Amino acid sequence: MKLAAFVDDRVAVLKQSVGSLSESHLMMMASLMIADELDEALIQLEEVQDNGGSGTSVSKPSDQDGTATGPNPLEEKAANALEACASRLESIAIRLEGA
Repeated sequence: MKLAAFVDDRVAVLKQSVGSLSESHLMMMASLMIADELDEALIQLEEVQDNGGSGTSVSKPSDQDGTATGPNPLEEKAANALEACASRLESIAIRLEGA
């Protein structure tokens, strides 16, 4: 329910700023806004990690000697979510082109 409310908020903001659009256009634009926000968050997360960060950064798993052992699970989850969003946007765009 939280996610649906989040998307609904983005759609409401779009309705106020761009006026009357079809539901599919509003959903596509909201999806792009959310994907853009996620991309910005990933960039900020990467910058925090690259700069050593403060106590709020999410550190990568490491070996005993402190070297990174692999991708951060949070980054993987975010990347997967972004890929799913992009895939969904692509399918919406294809349907809109056929309309």
